[in-house]
Amino acid sequence: MMTDVFIGLGSNLKDPAAQLARAVSALATLPETALVAQSPFYASRPVGPQDQPDFVNGAVWLRTSLLPHQLLDELQNVEQQ
Repeated sequence: MMTDVFIGLGSNLKDPAAQLARAVSALATLPETALVAQSPFYASRPVGPQDQPDFVNGAVWLRTSLLPHQLLDELQNVEQQ
């Protein structure tokens, strides 16, 4: 059974737009998972301490048959990369 999931993305260090683009590419290759759509990237000011760079944010829509903990493991692997 396939389940729709929506994943928020964000980064504010070391070329954040490029990091998000790489993350989307990696998410598109997850096992038992298809990338359905991706939002445009947009800049946002940090919440909390203001002495940090602006964020680049976006979201993806995935359809997956991975179980929740399997998906979490895969997402954390992408984040660590």
